Amino acid sequence: MDALYRVPQLSEDWKKSRCGCATASRVADILSRTKSGWGATRANYLAELVAERLTGINAEHYQSKPMQWGNECEAQARKAYEWYRDVTVEMASFVLHPDIPQFGGTPDGFCGEDGLIQIKCPNSSTHLKYLLSGTVPREYQIQMQSELAVTGRQWNDFVSFDPRLPERLRIFSKRLLRSDEVIADIEANVKDFLQELAETIQRLEQVTSGISSVDFEKDLEYGSGFERSKDAKEFSEHEPAPEPPDPKSPNPNPPAIAEKKQRSMQVNSLFPQQTVK
Repeated sequence: MDALYRVPQLSEDWKKSRCGCATASRVADILSRTKSGWGATRANYLAELVAERLTGINAEHYQSKPMQWGNECEAQARKAYEWYRDVTVEMASFVLHPDIPQFGGTPDGFCGEDGLIQIKCPNSSTHLKYLLSGTVPREYQIQMQSELAVTGRQWNDFVSFDPRLPERLRIFSKRLLRSDEVIADIEANVKDFLQELAETIQRLEQVTSGISSVDFEKDLEYGSGFERSKDAKEFSEHEPAPEPPDPKSPNPNPPAIAEKKQRSMQVNSLFPQQTVK
């Protein structure tokens, strides 16, 4: 675990360590619901992780200017928090849950033996709203409790920082204590989500297991009549090329078309479109 702490956030090693994993920052998506059932964001996140596991490539996400601003100000915010709380913050990276494989999180820092911090550098109006509320914003509480679940720590300080404001208004910090009840609910839902993720990949493998053999047999069928040259534009004169299907035929090669359509429908059924009402 110590080695993971030393991997810089946003580095290539950090990205590889979390590829295909459910992360604390996305647990809110896992828990999203509508009146009729699970929300569309949950299905979208599941599809995203399926793709990451099958390709080994992290999904790309759009980074707006406010998000870039937040990343650029994070180090300054961490130093301001250290001065404000008179503590030393240790850098953190992706940490895996001790009991739930492929579930982890990236706190913005470790404080002593029991604490974490979660840093946000929002626009000025949002920062002032946090100051006036005096509470940890609800939209970040699930992420922060998930980080406590992953690390086993007891508290997580929410930190909002805006260096553009007068010094006395630049930082807001509020502590969120560990809730074992909330964490138990998070862990149960993450386990169910990861099980669904594994089953989806298994179903994909079953649906597509015959595609390569069918295509290979078709290549053999057409290859017996001709051989492709290196540039795939000329044929050898060993045998004449097979005649193409008659375009006037009402349904040329119906078995093959029906088989392709059935496979396509099976694959599409794994990721049904959902409408949020």
